[in-house]
Amino acid sequence: MTEVATSHSNLASHRFVFIGILLAGIWWVLEASIHVFIFHESFEQLFRPDDHEIWMRSFVVILLIAFGTYAQRIINARERAEEGTRHAYAELDQIFQTAADGMRVVDKDFNVLRANKTLCDLSGFSEQEAKGKKCYEVFHGSMCQTSECPLTRILGGEECVE
Repeated sequence: MTEVATSHSNLASHRFVFIGILLAGIWWVLEASIHVFIFHESFEQLFRPDDHEIWMRSFVVILLIAFGTYAQRIINARERAEEGTRHAYAELDQIFQTAADGMRVVDKDFNVLRANKTLCDLSGFSEQEAKGKKCYEVFHGSMCQTSECPLTRILGGEECVE
């Protein structure tokens, strides 16, 4: 069962190479047919082209296969990058949610974007209730809406705020 799935996965991961080969074959027949039916050359041209035609058709076939291979490599690299990003986000989310300290993510307009479970337990709000509200409405502290607010200080240009 695993061998079949792996085989299918390998075929799917090379689909653009196969498309390049298929297009090359179609082009070969189409180009030969144009010589026969439009330029009124002999039917022999379809099955026994001269050296120049073989060289030209082979060149296009190689270009189509190379393009298919190149496109597949780009797609595979992007899929690997997306998978890496999903994995990194899941790992970061796990760290954020399981931290012993209460944490929140707030935008420059003081809107709560995320809050971890610890902070929600301390404040009595769920993450869904807190999300989208102003941080000082949900997690009020003594420095909220003052010049000592850490977010106000960061937005004011301070680089390090404790």
